[in-house]
Amino acid sequence: MISSNMTTITRLLLVAVSLMCITFAALAEEPGPAAPASPPAAAAGADVLKVDAVRKAMDAYHAAIVAAKEKYQNVLQIVLDECMKKGDLEASKQIKGEMQRIAGEKVTSSDADFASVRARAGHATFARSLDAATKVCRSALDNAVKAEVKAGRLEQAEAIKALMDNLALAGQAGKKPAVQPAAQIRIVPESQLPPALKPGDKAVRPTGVSASSSNSPADKPEFSIDGDPSTTWQLGRYAFPGWITFTFDKPVRARHVILVQRRPAQVGATEGTRPPAGGDAVAVGRVILNDGPTLEFRNFEPGQVMIIEFAAEAELSGLRMILQEGTYRPGIRDVYALK
Repeated sequence: MISSNMTTITRLLLVAVSLMCITFAALAEEPGPAAPASPPAAAAGADVLKVDAVRKAMDAYHAAIVAAKEKYQNVLQIVLDECMKKGDLEASKQIKGEMQRIAGEKVTSSDADFASVRARAGHATFARSLDAATKVCRSALDNAVKAEVKAGRLEQAEAIKALMDNLALAGQAGKKPAVQPAAQIRIVPESQLPPALKPGDKAVRPTGVSASSSNSPADKPEFSIDGDPSTTWQLGRYAFPGWITFTFDKPVRARHVILVQRRPAQVGATEGTRPPAGGDAVAVGRVILNDGPTLEFRNFEPGQVMIIEFAAEAELSGLRMILQEGTYRPGIRDVYALK
């Protein structure tokens, strides 16, 4: 009886072991979880600081900004002490406010009109220091762009060029701009643009613009921000990848940003030819908000409007559109921000 029971138990153990082996073998053959998707091409610029010339230029820029802020703060502190000794409340509040502004991340000079000669001189020196640091850095980055182009590393050169533009976009010392809230892109026919999103008195247009190319002098980038519906910027013919960058003279609070493609038959004043069938479209592109979030889009065609909608009201210093792939010579006729 005992022998019979032992035999039965042995058989059961053998069956259990066999099932375990089969299970482990099946698990071994199952594919593991899918690898995370590769970051989009826009993320390629994240390694730009690994370029020795770029890293040195940015380090020098940040050091110059920090030094300029420190010197200016010292001057303001001396003036503040003098104002407080005199019992001058208004002047003290003005100097204190400027000190708090400089202590933050922003490095742009203000337009404050100080009564103190010392404060005015310190302010002027600070503004010149900011301008000089930016010019030196941009010059070094421009040389780095040329070096990358000569070496055939066009994507890296484009990323460095974007960094140059971000010196104007960021307006901050030693830190990148804060990442904006989540945003999404919608592309609709211009005829379907909601009335609330059409340009009006509350529309804020960029004050600065630059582009990788233009089809002709009649299609220069400035025509994309002049508010004139009869003018437009156009990319050079088949000049892909291309880009256009917009900047505001001071940050704006916005819930929407609107970019209007050129009209289907809209051509520059110096040329009367029509585009080929299906032309003037951006097949693949992306929009970079400040120097942070990147939004990808496809099939942005003439007669359409791109609506960038923030999940919440966001501070915007500028944006850059990359026209990665497309046909002929797409363009931007208007761009503006709305709360």
